[in-house]
Amino acid sequence: MTPDRPNSVLAAAEEPTRQPSAAPAQRAEAAALLGNEVAVHRASTRNALEAHTLEDSHATCCHRSGEQGITDLHPPSASRMEPSSRSASSRLGRLPEVFKTWPTSRVVMEASAEAFKIADAALAAGHQVRVVPGTLVRLLGVGEHGVKNDQRDARQLSKASWQTDVPSVHIPSAAARELKSICGARDVLVGMQRTLSNNVRGWLRTQLWKLPGGKMVTLPERLRTHARASERELPEHIERQLTMLTQVAEQVKAATQQARKLATEHPVCRRLMTVPGVGPIIALRFVAAIDDPSRFSSAHRVQSYLGLTPGEHSSCARGGKTGITKAGPSELRRCLVQGAWAAMLARRPHPMLEWASQIAQRRSRPVAAVALARKLAGILFAIWRDGTTYEPKRAAQRSAST
Repeated sequence: MTPDRPNSVLAAAEEPTRQPSAAPAQRAEAAALLGNEVAVHRASTRNALEAHTLEDSHATCCHRSGEQGITDLHPPSASRMEPSSRSASSRLGRLPEVFKTWPTSRVVMEASAEAFKIADAALAAGHQVRVVPGTLVRLLGVGEHGVKNDQRDARQLSKASWQTDVPSVHIPSAAARELKSICGARDVLVGMQRTLSNNVRGWLRTQLWKLPGGKMVTLPERLRTHARASERELPEHIERQLTMLTQVAEQVKAATQQARKLATEHPVCRRLMTVPGVGPIIALRFVAAIDDPSRFSSAHRVQSYLGLTPGEHSSCARGGKTGITKAGPSELRRCLVQGAWAAMLARRPHPMLEWASQIAQRRSRPVAAVALARKLAGILFAIWRDGTTYEPKRAAQRSAST
């Protein structure tokens, strides 16, 4: 959130009425949602054809609430509240209470960072919720003909939801979102550590210095020792980066310890970590991304969801397979591939690793690593679904069949 960005909430309310002469009832906004699009309507029993025929008969109202204040979305018979001078955060905090004042409605919004928290509040108030994928909103008419504004976007979402059952992305549980946030925070620290280390190493190359090998966390100590031995003083800007690198390394260590503790205390993660190449981070990432294993009918669906299955590019008589689709959560896919590499480099005798070694001989090691990552995803899903632990003999039988 940035203070100079206008806070706005888009809301569209539909009344399935046959009174074209009646003026639309005013419905003001509930909270500033930082650009989220929210369409709200009462459940309709009409089919899509009937809804299209009566398109002009239902009243649609759409308003925008910006920095000036916030009013409530309310039933037509309710009176409009006066704008509030509260801050954006306090206005957003009022949203769960506002949802409770609505009749049973359908809340439709575009997927965004705030969408799932808003969805929790709407579901708790007894409303239907649809979180529309960002790739779909354009097909529903948002930004159509190069004309895009808040009222039009909300009206298009409301119209689409009124005429048909708009598909929704999976709304993850609060626990899954918390695990994802913890893993993401650790990734940010690891990225900072890598950036600082690479910058210092780049400066070393300009000075024609070559340090003894060692881990990233020991770089500040090794560099300072080398500078003292060479009777040279490090520049101030390099010293600042070394100090920051030491502090970030401590935070990365603390974040890793937190992840390890969470994984060991989580019953599902403990079972997942019995698989070779799967550690606390992969287990937490997998649980956070899948959230509910019952939403997948098979392990292949999970592999496809994670973007680890081959794509296809066919046209008429021409056809062919492409590389993996790389769809779905990229962080988990990256972790699975890293786990596959770690298992392959360990060179431990294991049926699943022998299967990957055979693929490496036929194709290449990168292809084998991706294939092993795909198999790991399927095994992790099966362990979670069946409530079991890893069985090497069973994995060997599956590897032989594939």
